[in-house]
Amino acid sequence: MSSSSSLPIARDGFTYAHPRYQTSYYEGLVAKMLACGNPEQIGYIAYRCLRCGQDTHRVAMSCTSSLCLRCAKVSLDNWVSQVSKVLHEGVIYRSNELVPDNGVDIEKFARRALCAGYVFM
Repeated sequence: MSSSSSLPIARDGFTYAHPRYQTSYYEGLVAKMLACGNPEQIGYIAYRCLRCGQDTHRVAMSCTSSLCLRCAKVSLDNWVSQVSKVLHEGVIYRSNELVPDNGVDIEKFARRALCAGYVFM
């Protein structure tokens, strides 16, 4: 789909700057994300009241898209739950990063790190 006028996401500057996202695939993802939680657009499940049988309660479907912040959070929470089952209980896992100070010559630091295992003759 090359016509940018038919794509709703082509109205902003992002898709003009990044034309590879002007496809029907990305149009579908964005449309699905925008419809998330809207029962008229994405559908719903209706529940009937168990006491009186008269009232119904509608629960909107979700899009399950990774672009949608609400649905991506659910997916992330499920992933964290799966990973936490694999980790050992009682062990503290930490992530360390080496961030050089502004005054450090990064190239000199990298040369020393590369040459540390070699003996020059």
